[in-house]
Amino acid sequence: MVRDILTADRSKRTSGALRPQLHTRFFQTGQKGIGRGKRGNRCAPFLWDSGDRAKKAVSSENFWKFYDAFRAAVDPDRAVAEVETDLYGTPDNVDGAPAWTAYTRDGIFQFEGLYLDGYIDQKIRFLARDDEILKVEEMVSDEIVYENAWISILRKDSDGLYRKYPEGISGKGVLKDESEISGQIGDLYLKGGTPKRLVLKKEKITGTVLAVRDTEIEIDGYGSVPLADQFKIYRTYGVLREQQKKDILVGYHMQEFVVADGKICAALTTEKTGYRHDPRAYHDERI
Repeated sequence: MVRDILTADRSKRTSGALRPQLHTRFFQTGQKGIGRGKRGNRCAPFLWDSGDRAKKAVSSENFWKFYDAFRAAVDPDRAVAEVETDLYGTPDNVDGAPAWTAYTRDGIFQFEGLYLDGYIDQKIRFLARDDEILKVEEMVSDEIVYENAWISILRKDSDGLYRKYPEGISGKGVLKDESEISGQIGDLYLKGGTPKRLVLKKEKITGTVLAVRDTEIEIDGYGSVPLADQFKIYRTYGVLREQQKKDILVGYHMQEFVVADGKICAALTTEKTGYRHDPRAYHDERI
């Protein structure tokens, strides 16, 4: 089992009824000079007349040409952004995932009305507004990496989302002994959806947490240690689940920290809140 949960702010949502809204806005604003200037009206080639052609459906190709021109004219702040990321899962391969939910390296997105299952375990480029995918532009690469993932033999008491490879990582020749990889943090490299290489990160440090900051954690005996870009936090006791940075309690000794190349890759919460509070902790810096 490979566990690599990604979270995102879902407070902002966009409507899936994109095309009718765009057409309405364009016809309402096009005559007022949207896109006009030294280069003229960039949307003009896509204006439809009121004759017979107005009754015909617009092809997908022409719609997206229109949309690109429209976006360039009215979206200077790039509210619609181009995103290049790794697609880890959809409801097709992630047990318990809500409908139309995509899990990526850069967070959770919604993709209502689109087809993404064929892009799982690939690097893709798409257009998105807030957390809503509007259009998949292309597949960039079929090689991706699950960074700082929790690797283990499948646990029935796991809570949340996980990826399971039916044949097992060892069955793909990455490692021969599952007991060697179970309960470890590692980077899992895939090509074409098949595990090809696993880099385990076995070095751990422990100590009382003295401060938690945006880019580092201060640990008694180790000082301030920087966080890796894909830093993860897993609760390993009871029900296995991913946690947030706020779950690292300042003044307590509850986590093991997995380190590699001088950075903390993952924090493993191994016990419930105890009574080992340290008065030296900087409470004003707790997140």
